[in-house]
Amino acid sequence: MPVAPSGDLSAMISQIEAEMLAAAEELRFEEAALLRDELALLRAQDPEEAAMLAPEGARPTDG
Repeated sequence: MPVAPSGDLSAMISQIEAEMLAAAEELRFEEAALLRDELALLRAQDPEEAAMLAPEGARPTDG
């Protein structure tokens, strides 16, 4: 999967997250799970998302 520019990636993550939540609310759990897995892959490609999801000891520091 090619890496998208960060802004596009963030927008795509937001869109898929909304679709996942809607699918779960409508009891379409298999679809919601597929979207969750897709989100995990996309978040791993987004440096901002990856930093937020990293364990506390693995986060880069400013100092």
